[in-house]
Amino acid sequence: LPKKFEDIALNRQEAVRLLQSRVKALCLKKSALGKSSSSISRPANNEFLLSRPPPKLTTQASQNSRQESSQMTHNYGCLAIGASTGGPVALQKLLTALPANFKTPIIVIQHMPGTFTKAFAKRLNDLCKIQVREAEQGDTLLAGVCYIAPGGKQMSVQGRANSARLIISEAEKFPECVYKPSVDVTFESICDVYAGNVLAVILTGMGADGKEGCRKLKNKGATIWAQDEKSSVVYGMPQAVTVAKIAQHNYDIEQMAGRIKAEMLK
Repeated sequence: LPKKFEDIALNRQEAVRLLQSRVKALCLKKSALGKSSSSISRPANNEFLLSRPPPKLTTQASQNSRQESSQMTHNYGCLAIGASTGGPVALQKLLTALPANFKTPIIVIQHMPGTFTKAFAKRLNDLCKIQVREAEQGDTLLAGVCYIAPGGKQMSVQGRANSARLIISEAEKFPECVYKPSVDVTFESICDVYAGNVLAVILTGMGADGKEGCRKLKNKGATIWAQDEKSSVVYGMPQAVTVAKIAQHNYDIEQMAGRIKAEMLK
């Protein structure tokens, strides 16, 4: 299917016909049903699909990591989440488990075209205890509210930690960015506002968007987590921050919400 959903979103009948033809073609290839996920060919020469597994911490390194984590204290001002392929399902699992009295704003950057983000935010709002909305220009960040970055645009955070607001920009303002919205763009702006008082989470997704933003956040003292390989639909974005030794922990998506609540609501 087209990488850019806008190519088919304007013609519903054509989108339906195309999807049906793809499904029928797959059904005719009976041999494909018996293939394991490991036999699926992957694009060559993509830096985000690394053949080597993420490095495992030695026992001593794990102990040092736990000691370092226990010594650091955060007055978290923001939960920031980046996701791409497989992200909608992962986000639903995570956000529906958060309580209505969640004490910080939640900023979500999900790679998604502009024709879908409003509906996606509304669906999550119907399912979640927290409020979920598509971000709008000038929104003031409020505790217990989740802001979904509008598709096809870039979202930045400006102001001070206790009065931060959202700036929505046309994608042309960031010509170097492939992704619209981009996790890196938003995370780097969060770094300027909240410094190290951020819990940043990278969920399933193709590519390496978010790695540099997480690197800058970590340099300020922020906490960086990533979804683990087993529960990721595509282990690209989480792997990028893990292999670069930016992520401090990797968690299964089923455990992620519980870990976040334990970390931020303690």
